[in-house]
Amino acid sequence: MESDYKSVNKVKMEDMPARERPYERFDEYGVEMLTDTELLAVMIKTGTRKMSALDLASRIIALDPKGRGPGFLCNIPVEDLLAVEGIGKVKAMTIKCAVELGRRAARNIIDPGSTIINSPSDVAEYLGEEMQYLECEELRIILLNAGNKVLRVIKVAAGSVKSTLFSPKDIFKDAIKYNAAAIILVHNHPSGNPQPSVTDIETTAELEKLGKELDIQLLDHVVLSRNGHISVKMSGTFA
Repeated sequence: MESDYKSVNKVKMEDMPARERPYERFDEYGVEMLTDTELLAVMIKTGTRKMSALDLASRIIALDPKGRGPGFLCNIPVEDLLAVEGIGKVKAMTIKCAVELGRRAARNIIDPGSTIINSPSDVAEYLGEEMQYLECEELRIILLNAGNKVLRVIKVAAGSVKSTLFSPKDIFKDAIKYNAAAIILVHNHPSGNPQPSVTDIETTAELEKLGKELDIQLLDHVVLSRNGHISVKMSGTFA
């Protein structure tokens, strides 16, 4: 009697023409020349009986209807990846781990006291990669010493895409705790528009006044988005 169990032949990338294989393209052209889909396919490694790893990668990339690029993978739930046919728990975890490693590398985390913030561009370089694709608003404060060196970054609050709720006390309690000479407020606009809102401007003015009373300078308030960044204090709308 013939067994009902048959070997499963998965669609493999090595069965594809050499010029279409991500590994061969990596060897010949370098990792920078791989597309987002190809990079993801390398992480996935193997396909299924019906789809190659590239096919699976394409399906995952298509999960973002706005076509914002791979940044959406920073926030996509594991459950959404598992909903893609052919993506199991190991593949989903591998993708999330790789994305998280990329975020940490992009953040360029280094020892406290060795990063100096002198401009809004420095803020965007330091936190932009990590915050620009967040789906909800987050407010963080960068604590600085007298030489503008970063002491630490504190996540103060997270809210809806429309608002982030916090208390002024939350802003300055850690600055006082860590003896910061100055702070920079940083929050993101999930809409992609970094233009400060009226609330952003009013909040900045209120906190600057409170900071003076506490002898802690509010250097700036920087709004980050995937389409750039804007300094509230340099936007021309801040009095």
